[in-house]
Amino acid sequence: IQVPAVGKVKFSWEAVEGAENYILKFTLPGGTVVEFETDETTKDRYMESFGVGGEFEWNVIAFDVVGSEICISESALFTKPTPKKKGGGGDDGSGDGGGGGCQTGDPGCNP
Repeated sequence: IQVPAVGKVKFSWEAVEGAENYILKFTLPGGTVVEFETDETTKDRYMESFGVGGEFEWNVIAFDVVGSEICISESALFTKPTPKKKGGGGDDGSGDGGGGGCQTGDPGCNP
């Protein structure tokens, strides 16, 4: 999936039974990991906040009400162009980074 260099992209996944919240985890091209917590099955991210372009990996971890991990989704990939420097304009479109839910095959991981 190709996403814009700037603008909002909605990441979405299937709900996991018994999940109280989710951690949306991004691995940037240089290996840096950035995580966002949510109790919903979508999360909007502005692509310019990542600052770099290249191939990104993302996945979701589901947690139950006591904070125990239920399952981890398989990773999905997307590519993002390198943002243009200020004053250079750029793509201000939006995209959709939709992916699957937790699908690791764990017994408690049936979206």
